[in-house]
Order: sequence, then C-alpha cells, then structure tokens
Amino acid sequence: MQEDGRLGEAVDVHQDQGPAGAARPAAAVEGSFAISDHNGPHAHMISADPSGKYVYSTDLGLDRIYQYRMDGASGKLTPNDPPFIAASSPGAGPRHFVFTPKGDGLWLINEESSTLTFYHLDKTSGLLREGKTISALPKGYKGTSFAAGLALSADGRQLYVANRLHNSIGAL
Repeated sequence: MQEDGRLGEAVDVHQDQGPAGAARPAAAVEGSFAISDHNGPHAHMISADPSGKYVYSTDLGLDRIYQYRMDGASGKLTPNDPPFIAASSPGAGPRHFVFTPKGDGLWLINEESSTLTFYHLDKTSGLLREGKTISALPKGYKGTSFAAGLALSADGRQLYVANRLHNSIGAL
C-alpha cells in the first residue's frame, strides 16, 4: 500500500507447492459423496493474526495451513519453521479461519470433511498446534455437505458455521 492508500507493486510472492491432498476426505460423514476436485495447490485464504506479526494461509488442495512471520516494515513474509502444518485429516480441505479474541488460537473450517478444528497459537513463535476437531453438522446427519464459512462473536463465546447442501447455520 502506498501512503495515499493506492496499491503499489507486489513486494513479495509465495506459491504453494507440494503433492495434492487426498481425493476423498477421511473424516467425511457417512453417505457423503464429497470428492475433492483439487489436484494440486489451491490457495484459499490468508490473514494476519491479531498481533500483526504472523500470517497464515490455507491451501485446500494441498491440505495445509501455511505459517509465516511478517516483516512489518517491508511487508515481506518469511516461512516459519515448520512452514506449514497438515490439515486435521487427509482430504479435510482447510478453508476459512477466525482468530480468538485473545489471539491465542484460531478456529478453522474444513470444507470437504465438514469439520471444525481448533489450533492453539504460540504468540512467541507464531506456530500453530492442532487441538480438537468436531463436526460442523448435526449428530446423526448422513449425506453430503460442505462447510463453507464461519464467524466468531466478538467475545469469542459463539461460533457460527455455514453448511452448504445441508443448508444450515450451526451455532456452537
């Protein structure tokens, strides 16, 4: 960004690389016909953590969450160590995420498996550590659905999840 708010030239570019994730989500609900059509990298979302020191991005096709350190002065991203962590299960399809109000974790929605995974965020290193994974669908649901989006209330006490094909909004 330039001082007047206009966009300038790109200062840094990263392209995801690696083997494609599983064709079918390992954690899909019974009766699901969810098949990933992502046969390679499919960068989906990117966001800085609340401190502005770290940046995370999801790659739905590679089943990865990338972790970067951000240089605030130059805007450049440096891959953290490790540079990514694998999705909660093969073929899960990490899509969107929201940070907790305290910035000590994030909730991530997995499109293909219709699940939510909590990741603990180490504020010193910027590294994520996988926590609990739960279904975004009602107990007992059988069939295909794709988790699409999520929102967290300002106080962090309510998490809302949109489910395509099931045509629902879940509140957790």
